[in-house]
Amino acid sequence: MRSAFKLLLLCLLSLLPEAGRSQVSISLNIKPPFTPFISDYTNPLRLQDISLALFNTSADKLRLKFRFTLKNQAKGIEISLKESANPVNPLELLPNEFRFVQMDEIGNLYSGLTQNSFNISGVNIQNLILDGTIPDGTYDICLQAFDYDAVGFSKPLSNSAPAGCFSFQVNYTDPPTDIRFNSNLLQYNFGGKVPQIGINGLTGQNYTIQFTPPAFTPGGNFEYELMVFSEDMVNPTRQQERSLMEAISSITPLIRKTSNV
Repeated sequence: MRSAFKLLLLCLLSLLPEAGRSQVSISLNIKPPFTPFISDYTNPLRLQDISLALFNTSADKLRLKFRFTLKNQAKGIEISLKESANPVNPLELLPNEFRFVQMDEIGNLYSGLTQNSFNISGVNIQNLILDGTIPDGTYDICLQAFDYDAVGFSKPLSNSAPAGCFSFQVNYTDPPTDIRFNSNLLQYNFGGKVPQIGINGLTGQNYTIQFTPPAFTPGGNFEYELMVFSEDMVNPTRQQERSLMEAISSITPLIRKTSNV
């Protein structure tokens, strides 16, 4: 009787759906930095910093589509791809194939994605766009694979979260303080009087630029970039902040240096 019960249990387990025995294994990785600025994530080149390791554990050729979700649990924010947003073509995996894929390759499968392609809750997307930043906190980004030929997200081929997820921390920090050029303190607020410091134009001159970083934020890894421009190219007393930022992004500075904290 006991052996018959075990046999029945094994038969029932064999009929269970993919949960716990998925056909696709997904490992997601994203390179830093993780800034609060939306422009740092919408740059198409940023997609190359997101990579997936996909493993087809089955003996079948699979045709995949993906569900994308982004969550900030503490702030109640969730953004997810709608079931109706189908890719033009599937991503195919051969039997037992192990494959590395960059996010831009998956992005190319989807054409014409807009704001309306996503379910958005806990945040006003228009306010985010106008402000240009996202709230701080811990974010979880997840990808789950589904059968391309099935309706919507009705047939999962990989396990749901926390499988296929990557967590990252977004922190706000202040700009560096006490900036000094050759030991001379630079005191400046945007739109105010630009400090004038004489520079010897002869070659072979050494200049020292120092700054005091802000209070360290746990989990933070910050990189500061110093760019020096001629006042003929960039002058905040004559340019609005928006046009100034556009100029900085398009003009080659006289000096460009980076420093890690």
